[in-house]
Amino acid sequence: PPPTTRRHSFPTRRSSDLFFAQHFPGVVVTELEGTYLVWCDFRCFGMSDADMKVFLTDECMLYLDNGTDFGAAGSGYQRINVACPRKTLADALDRFYQAAKKRGMAR
Repeated sequence: PPPTTRRHSFPTRRSSDLFFAQHFPGVVVTELEGTYLVWCDFRCFGMSDADMKVFLTDECMLYLDNGTDFGAAGSGYQRINVACPRKTLADALDRFYQAAKKRGMAR
């Protein structure tokens, strides 16, 4: 695992951690490494990278960074920018939750 740094440098980072822990415990969220970009391992959903991209863009209305944009090792991962107003992140996470709930993927 990556080294632990100041995990909650961004209040929005803590919000995203709590959100995934509560509603999607199978999603692994990596530790921050001096950045505001959060990597989430979405392989627990069992979707291909292409299907995850369609789910995120078409159903969640989210435009995240696909892990495969950074190489084959990024398969199954999405990168989220948490350097934004809390309301912006809360709205994005709620769209993710609502779309996942419709598919039976959320707690």
